[in-house]
Amino acid sequence: MKDLSKNLEKEGYDLLDGTLREQRLLQIWRKRFNNPIESLASSIHHIFNATTPLGTTTSTALDVVSNASQELKFNIGITVLEDILSKNNLGKLDLGTKISSGKKVDISYSNAFSETVEQLDLENFLAASDFVHPNPGVLKDLNRDNLIVITGVVYAKNLKAIIESESEIDASIDAEVNAIVGGKIGFTRESTTKIVLTAPLGETFPIAIKYHKMRFRDGAFKKLVLVSDSKDWF
Repeated sequence: MKDLSKNLEKEGYDLLDGTLREQRLLQIWRKRFNNPIESLASSIHHIFNATTPLGTTTSTALDVVSNASQELKFNIGITVLEDILSKNNLGKLDLGTKISSGKKVDISYSNAFSETVEQLDLENFLAASDFVHPNPGVLKDLNRDNLIVITGVVYAKNLKAIIESESEIDASIDAEVNAIVGGKIGFTRESTTKIVLTAPLGETFPIAIKYHKMRFRDGAFKKLVLVSDSKDWF
């Protein structure tokens, strides 16, 4: 399969691999120098007001996701997988302690869809907008290029993880995992060294985002600037 991260990067998206999974379209986030990124507003409309319409588009035509996967080294992959399962209340499996010698974890998604806003529409909205109310703190952050807006989100409803070990995986793990998940997660074996987990992720579990800096100068909007994946803010 193709590399999921590279596939998404070509479309301007950043694959989420951290613990933060609350991103939604048109949220405003603040990133100040050397500080962690932080949520500022759940919607752009809480800060900006304009009569210019701002529509969004939903698409299910996402070959970029369905034909690709994320291959990770074992302990990193287990960390990412356990976090995803935990955030969906699917149980804590502690696979790292149950499999003594891991090789890799391959994560893929299905039933994905995206929500986006057109860059030109958003730029027109910001150019025509005023603050909802006076806000000196936000103005200072805008003039310093500290604020970003989420312009696209890819969601997935299902996850598949292939866990590969360097040695034979003990058969007792089957019963242990099934006892923990109680039927909420599919668990099968491909071989004595490879197990497969399939899990539902709900309706709106974000796996990738596209985000732009809002560039202002002296209180006037100038342009949106796509933030590259190398920033790794989320």
